[in-house]
Amino acid sequence: MAARGIRAGGAYVEIFADDSPLRRSLNGLSSKFKKVGSDLARVSGIFAGAAGAGAAALAWPLQMAANLEKTEAAFTTLLKDGNKAKALLGELRDFAASTPLQFDEIADAAKKLIAFGSSAGDVKEELRRIGDIAGAVGAPISEIAEIYGKARVQGRLFAEDVNQLTGRGIPVLESFAAQLGVTKDQLKDAVKDGKLGFANLEQAFKDLTSGSGQFAGGLEKQSKTLIGAFSTLKDNIEAAFRPFGEALLPAAKGALGIATKAVQAFSKWAERNKGLAVGFAAAVAALGVLGSSGLAASAVFFGLSQAMTGIGAAGGLVGSAVGAGL
Repeated sequence: MAARGIRAGGAYVEIFADDSPLRRSLNGLSSKFKKVGSDLARVSGIFAGAAGAGAAALAWPLQMAANLEKTEAAFTTLLKDGNKAKALLGELRDFAASTPLQFDEIADAAKKLIAFGSSAGDVKEELRRIGDIAGAVGAPISEIAEIYGKARVQGRLFAEDVNQLTGRGIPVLESFAAQLGVTKDQLKDAVKDGKLGFANLEQAFKDLTSGSGQFAGGLEKQSKTLIGAFSTLKDNIEAAFRPFGEALLPAAKGALGIATKAVQAFSKWAERNKGLAVGFAAAVAALGVLGSSGLAASAVFFGLSQAMTGIGAAGGLVGSAVGAGL
């Protein structure tokens, strides 16, 4: 076999011959490392699969609870009262569970109404009227709530506001004309003169959704459709599983706090040990340049040993940081 080595003053020393004992030892170690790595990959795959299934089962209720917590924080800011926020959200959850509307869209519409000046006590009834209309014309409830809320802030309705309502199929012109005592043809001038206010819009919505109004009981009718029934079922399922997520929130927050401290500790260690990355990169480069030579193998083993030493030190730092935070 051909030998590869280093000449020094005429002496030829076969260090990395193909059949040298060192070469055979390195090959044996390499085979063992590959087997251990394969076994570890198989075992870790089993654990990862089990952990993944458990995480998937817990992720959905935890995500719902996290979203509710975020929504509650927003309502607390708007209402400036945490207890009022909790009470209102409880009403909105019950409302969602009894209608074809999803809780998230109801909460979004409610936030808009409150931001535009609605009181917490009036929001649920306003949402019911707006929901009856939105469901009948096929428009998002938050969209109609925004038009309604902006009219409240403005105090009066402009031609653009009337056009937005009629353009979505909401027949408010008859109610407006009757309230102002004018014909539909004269209504345009009344709007231009600023005679149409938010109170007129509020009354028009009441006319459309109460008694024999065109859209009265719109949400109830929608809930009896297949899509409406499915939506109601979905809300009830979420309501049933949400408590599990709420119970998991404290543990999830604690785990995130520990993970944050661990990452911060590792980041500090990595900043102080940048040289390890250079050493490891040099080892990989040597492997690429020298192929399967013994010198390359030695370089890689040296680089890996340095990296493992560094990782051990990092682990100690992370462990200390986590321990200090517990």
